[in-house]
Amino acid sequence: MCISVFNKPKALFRITLVFFISVGQRSSAQATWQQKANYEIDVQLDDENHKLTGTERITYYNNSPDALDHLYFHLFYNAFQPNSMMDTRSRNIADPDGRVRDRISKLKPNEIGYQKISKVLVNNKEVPFEILETILKVNLPNQIKPKKKAKITLEFEAQIPVQIRRTGRDNSEGIDYTMTQWYPKLCAYDHNGWHPNDYVAREFYGVVGEFKVNITLDKKFIIGATGELENEIEILKARNNSSRNLVTWHWIAENVHDFAWAADTGFTHDMILGDQGGKMNFYYQKNSKTDSTWKALQPVMNEVKNFVSERFGPYVYPQFSFIQGGDGGMEYPMVTMMLGNGKFRGLIGLATHEYLHSWYPMMIGTDESRDPWMDEGFASYVETLVMEHLEGMGTFGGIGRKAKDPFYGDYNAYISLVKSGKEEPLTTPSDHYNTNRAYSIASYVKGALFLNQLEYIIGRDKFSKLMKEYHRRFLHKFASPDDFISLAEKISKMQLDWYKESWVNTTNTIDYSIDTVYNIGPKKTKIILKRIGRISMPIDLMVEDHEGLQKIVHIPNSMTFGHKDAEFPGYSWEVMTPWRWTSPTYSLDLDIDFKSLKSIIIDPTDRMVDIDRTNNEYLPKNP
Repeated sequence: MCISVFNKPKALFRITLVFFISVGQRSSAQATWQQKANYEIDVQLDDENHKLTGTERITYYNNSPDALDHLYFHLFYNAFQPNSMMDTRSRNIADPDGRVRDRISKLKPNEIGYQKISKVLVNNKEVPFEILETILKVNLPNQIKPKKKAKITLEFEAQIPVQIRRTGRDNSEGIDYTMTQWYPKLCAYDHNGWHPNDYVAREFYGVVGEFKVNITLDKKFIIGATGELENEIEILKARNNSSRNLVTWHWIAENVHDFAWAADTGFTHDMILGDQGGKMNFYYQKNSKTDSTWKALQPVMNEVKNFVSERFGPYVYPQFSFIQGGDGGMEYPMVTMMLGNGKFRGLIGLATHEYLHSWYPMMIGTDESRDPWMDEGFASYVETLVMEHLEGMGTFGGIGRKAKDPFYGDYNAYISLVKSGKEEPLTTPSDHYNTNRAYSIASYVKGALFLNQLEYIIGRDKFSKLMKEYHRRFLHKFASPDDFISLAEKISKMQLDWYKESWVNTTNTIDYSIDTVYNIGPKKTKIILKRIGRISMPIDLMVEDHEGLQKIVHIPNSMTFGHKDAEFPGYSWEVMTPWRWTSPTYSLDLDIDFKSLKSIIIDPTDRMVDIDRTNNEYLPKNP
């Protein structure tokens, strides 16, 4: 359609206005609507042949403004076949995951994984479909209109692969079945459209809803799973009935975007009640390595829950299960699969990190495939604070410590990657990093430093309010980087898009120095600071003299259009004229006797990720 600028000025204005409103609302659109999928799954395990047969019924609510003419599902097990995309990727990446390497290429026919679909029905009518390795595409003869729902039924058969990555049978510690990524899972659809991401070993993105899962298997197995068990008494009776070999476990979970379970004939199941309510379950094989550590783990995880709930928002699900299984540690709603034979401190670190994923991305969802730093980085940030808290309590047998900078290890890992020249921006999709190292340090380390540095920018009190409000505002919803930054701006009353654009979208670095300090008169000292790196930051400058002066000079970043509140008890606080990002240097005159100067320090709390801290301190040569 063509509109004349001269003949249709009002129409043109109206179209232009709608366009800009649409663009302006795009970043927050995901918070205004999201799809919903309620699953009912009946599955039976044949443990002699390691196969599943099942029927999956989904009620899919199209809450989007779009009519859908096809659907996509993940078929994760199909990745565990020779020459699959996961196999090919692992054999060609420069630094393959040691758990995968070329193992998939060597799987025998009875060791591979697969998910076969025999029938798909939509609203009781059989519909055509095609399988593209780990993606099932369902073509719809009749669209699912906006604000309508559809009934989807799939009949499937699966072979459980030998455990290689996250899922499978007979893991390295002898757990029979780690059942993750085991069912045809509906792909996410959001304001950016469908997300049928091929599975090559990294992250996930799902649809929030309700799961009702019935698992039938030999009664010799004990199951731990997402959700709550609905028929515990019936199962106990069936296991004591000599005439029955099979038993069906009924599980239900609400407001989750995945369902995982594990089964083993030798599981010990311990359960404790948390101080704030809710159950904590522990499933493990009791042996000389686990007997003491898994018992000692239980009160520690209760303390972790208390600490995190107070600082970052409450854990809202009725239970959480720590299950021995998998190939390391991996998070799912209300469940973590984790190796269990390690030493106590490592077990706590592993359990803590995976449990913290209950906050990010389980209670607060993100598109992990696109923004892995928003779940791995956020969980890693909180993990560091938790471990520091546990250290202070003497949990690990020591007297406890309080580090000046608990993120020192993250800082060094990030600097090492920068110096290697292999860093990639956080906007890189998780599957597309050139190396596993670049992915890991970006997602876990730089993602954690994103939050620690944001606290430096907006101040501790505002940051604390931000994280609690983030939990409240996006509980059971999905948040994008723009959603998070927008909320941070509302809480801090500062402009912060520059921070996301610099730290997330680029590999630019931060580097400031104290360039010159000299006397300019009686009780007058001039300080010239220099910005060497490309990222502009606000500056905390600590100044002390031998006369007892303790002062923080805060230099705002001009792009924030504001500044944080004072956060250094015992120090005077002075806010200076903002440092414009176009200026490589900044000069300030202080009413301090040059000869009395004791020290000047840029960022005394070490929260700013300056890549060269050796030039951040001035000490007079002859104090």
